[in-house]
Parts: sequence; C-alpha cells; structure tokens
Amino acid sequence: MSVKPELLEALEEIFVIQRQSLSEYNLIGLLQREPYWLLAPEALRESLALFQCHFVLFHHLYMLQDRCFARGLGVLTIHATGISLSESEHELSKQALMQDDPMRAYYLDWTHFDNTQKQDVDKLIDSFWKSMDRFSPVNDDDKRRALALFSLPESYDLKQLKAQYRNLQHQCHPDKGGTVQQSQELQMAFNLLKKALN
Repeated sequence: MSVKPELLEALEEIFVIQRQSLSEYNLIGLLQREPYWLLAPEALRESLALFQCHFVLFHHLYMLQDRCFARGLGVLTIHATGISLSESEHELSKQALMQDDPMRAYYLDWTHFDNTQKQDVDKLIDSFWKSMDRFSPVNDDDKRRALALFSLPESYDLKQLKAQYRNLQHQCHPDKGGTVQQSQELQMAFNLLKKALN
C-alpha cells in the first residue's frame, strides 16, 4: 500500500495546525466525520477491520512524526491513549526518536498489515481480555461453588488452597481414575480462588 496523502494532510492539520491532543479512539471518530470522511463508519465493528484501521492510522502517524521532526516542528508523541505534538525538549526528543523503537518499526513495516489475518487479530484480542480478567472481581456465586468443591472455609489462605488443590488433583486426575473434565474444573476453581485472595 502507498501513503494516503489525504490522511497525512488531515493528521498534519489536526496535530500541527490545530495543535489538538487526542486519544486514538477520538481521532478515529474525528476522521470518520465531516470535514474529513477518511475512515469508514464500520472501521471498528469487526476485529480485522479494527486492526487494519489502527495499523493504517499509526503508519501515517509515524510518517507525520518524521515530517514534523524534519521540519523542526517538534515531536509527535504517539500512544493509543494520547497523541500530541510537543515543541519542548526538542533535542532530548530527537535522541529518543533516533533510538530503536520497536513500535515505530512495526507500524512502518507494511508486511505486518499484509500478513495479519482475522484469526491472528482474534487471538490477540482474546489474549488481551484474558490478561485483563485478573483485574475483574470474582463473582460471589462462583466463589461459593469453588469453596464447596475444595471444602474450604471463607477465610482460607494460599497454603490451604494449594494443599487442597494437590490433594483433589491427585484423586481426580485422569491417571488416577478421574476425568479430564474433573481435572479442568479443579484447575478453574483453583484459579478463581487464587484470584479471590488478591
């Protein structure tokens, strides 16, 4: 794919001329509306389309970063949570810009866009939500069921949990006459009760 000059010009207008500071989500919304109309309204509705929209946008943002720096306009800071142009500490930023930046290298290499399939994006999204799951609260009903399965009191500690887990896995493991399903249920209950301790 070649550079989309109209997208680069719009980004320059937003960040260099208007000096706006925006999150990626707000920037996409702005580019989907008048006067730009550069991104499709359905760009965020499906996983592969979302990835492609994100990649194209960041590809052009890193190109704008080079352009701004070459013209001495400042350094465009690029993060999903905030994109803005800063004139301060130009020399320090120059050194940072010249260092190896894996994110920058990734988004400027168009083969990542070409080689990423829907299943790759779905796997990344699934991995993200699994990592975020550790921050979500444990459901009280699920915790009660897990405590009953482990025969543990409400005020258990990690040592008790681990000991009971080993004991139950020994009894329910497929090699000991149990089933794979029983072993998996114990693993899920263990993870839930361990998470509830944090």
